[in-house]
Amino acid sequence: MHPSGPPRLRAALLVSVFLLAALPAGCTKPNLASVSQQPATSASATSRAAGWHRVDVDGSVRVITDGYCWTDTFAAGVRDGQALLLKITSGAAREVRGALPSAHHNGLGGVVFNGDDIFVTEELDPTRAKPATMWHGAYYQGYFSPERTPWEQIWDARGVMPGWLSPLMDGEENLRAVGAVRAKDRWELHAWQASDGWFSLDRGHQLYVHAKPSPQSVLTASTETGVVVAGAISDQPDASDPSPQVWTIEDEQGFDDGRWKRSPMASTPDALTDIAQWDLGWWVAGYRQLRPVIYDFNDGGGASMPVPETHLDPARPGVYIAGIPIGQPMVLATQSVDGPTVWVRKGKTWLRIPAPAGTLSAAQTVKDGVYVLIDGTLWFRAAPSIGC
Repeated sequence: MHPSGPPRLRAALLVSVFLLAALPAGCTKPNLASVSQQPATSASATSRAAGWHRVDVDGSVRVITDGYCWTDTFAAGVRDGQALLLKITSGAAREVRGALPSAHHNGLGGVVFNGDDIFVTEELDPTRAKPATMWHGAYYQGYFSPERTPWEQIWDARGVMPGWLSPLMDGEENLRAVGAVRAKDRWELHAWQASDGWFSLDRGHQLYVHAKPSPQSVLTASTETGVVVAGAISDQPDASDPSPQVWTIEDEQGFDDGRWKRSPMASTPDALTDIAQWDLGWWVAGYRQLRPVIYDFNDGGGASMPVPETHLDPARPGVYIAGIPIGQPMVLATQSVDGPTVWVRKGKTWLRIPAPAGTLSAAQTVKDGVYVLIDGTLWFRAAPSIGC
């Protein structure tokens, strides 16, 4: 996430609004205690979807942008091998028109938005030795007006283009990118910042990705002062099975001489599955022994945070940070044994909201609700109480 501006603290979490806002007229009000404690194993697919609205999209969604203090969010994906870009407001999708890139006929894999301009990347298999490119276009009233060529092609110091690229934007509208370059049968990880062209941030300390680069194996974030990466990453080129790690690098105004710095976590997770940030800090989510873990790098120095009591699905475990605890409650989404579930922190307890059945891959709060991405389909639940 890339929230901007100072948070506006809310006085309270209006729990009843969150639970009831999307229910059809005539539905009986649920008992709040039963919602937070009921065993979900008996919930059918129909009952899990109660209160959720399926976003009408002709195609498959892959990624959604952050929504901190926003009503709108952007989603990117694919339809019949072509790029798909959507602006979504309160659960209603409007397709962004224009000449979207489609050189690889596999849709879009990344998108960031700074209020006026959109930067997108195509979905690309990095093992195919095709260079990853970023496209820039002005956004106005539903139209994407791209430049004629990829925006300021990125290279490493040897002139090699990355095979995988993750565009990033922080709250100060600094455009950055993390990319993986194939060299000597290894994947090297690099970071850049846009400043009169692309400026390499890492200069003298190399990181390596020990899996095929993807948004799942390399989690990326951008704060006011630099770039964060997490996942199957280390500074050892031949590590066969490294534990998940978190690394940071400062922007060109920093004093680290272009060196990556490792950020320790309070425990060693089995895997990391999501990252979220605002201007001054970030949080990392994952799991350990099929239980959720959240590490606080906002003001906790990698400390473990309270998490809901839930067992994750062993076949597809996942923990996602839908809302960060800055002027709003912490909101998580998990792929639990009984299905996707949204959790809202209230005091020392967690309110549990079953989500539609399927495989969860992302979750995001906005000003008026929460989205979950399940099997390429976006679902929305109205919840004005959890926004900032």
